[in-house]
Amino acid sequence: MKGWLLSVLVVSTMGCSSMFPYGESKVVSQWETFDQAKQAFDQVMPYETREAELHELGYSPSKQPNVHILNHAEIAERFVLGSFDGSNLPAGLQHCLNRGADCYGYEMRQRFTKDQRYGSFLADFLNFKRKTETRGWEFNALIVLIDEQVVYKLWSGKPDIHEYRDQTNPLGPLQGVGGALTPRPEL
Repeated sequence: MKGWLLSVLVVSTMGCSSMFPYGESKVVSQWETFDQAKQAFDQVMPYETREAELHELGYSPSKQPNVHILNHAEIAERFVLGSFDGSNLPAGLQHCLNRGADCYGYEMRQRFTKDQRYGSFLADFLNFKRKTETRGWEFNALIVLIDEQVVYKLWSGKPDIHEYRDQTNPLGPLQGVGGALTPRPEL
């Protein structure tokens, strides 16, 4: 009895926010912020930067995890639509299409987010209402090379991710149990 009372006392004196689950999602990278990733990308210069320099900046499939190596067909697929011949593409991409197998690319998708739940601990714990705030950043880069020289680069991203999710389950802990209670048809 004393142990149970002590447990109740400890839980009641703790801040409720510390009892919420907390999550973090990160693609392993040398960059800790959006600005760091963008600064490295900005140092890459088409028709000047060589592959060795690219690796020093962090774009190295052998040293940096999660770098996708693209072949020339994958690059063409991203930029050439239907019967479009590619004549309106930037020069670096046109050279890539003309060189075929000599052309390849690196694609990086960096993302860092933190999820923090908030609201009523009891409603969250019993699965009636869950509120989550997500903060972070995302940076994507595509770099095209021919014979170890950068010929084209492109980036996109979200410097500041700030999202809210609000999930309501009217049946609380019973939400979704219905499927488990119905018998499965025999095969």
